[in-house]
Amino acid sequence: MQVVLNQLNRSKDSSNEVHYLELIPKKQILKLLVAALAQPAQYALALADDLSPVEENTPAKDMITLSEWLESKGLELERSEKHKLALLLSRLYKEKTGSTPRVITRPDSRGKWLKKANGFTQEETPILQEALNEVIPDWKSRSTLATPSRKNTKSKTTKATTTSQK
Repeated sequence: MQVVLNQLNRSKDSSNEVHYLELIPKKQILKLLVAALAQPAQYALALADDLSPVEENTPAKDMITLSEWLESKGLELERSEKHKLALLLSRLYKEKTGSTPRVITRPDSRGKWLKKANGFTQEETPILQEALNEVIPDWKSRSTLATPSRKNTKSKTTKATTTSQK
């Protein structure tokens, strides 16, 4: 169960704000609780059901990993960019859903070993897009973000010998 504080907006132009108390700092929780006590008609404190049983209904084969999603967009990231994206994605996912991403397994390139990765449903892909836009704002203008694959760059040199005639 999660504790949720809804800040009710009476105007039709704006939506209600939802604060998951497990995800915000203690100082901010105290400020919100003081405001809720001062104006109880504008705040609603409630318990939210855990959504993890609902997540488990989606088969792992129907979920997409970050690498698969990037590949479907035709993007190749440098290792540091991909790591930065993955960290931001985990943070954004936790902020938006209140839980951590589900871990799924995929076979490696040889099909023998299972690699573990975070899996996302189709409904969660906007979070992936938001993280990508924040890490690499100009990703659309770059067709490939990776450095060229490194091949053996050692060149063979031949020794030239000169003979002097006497």
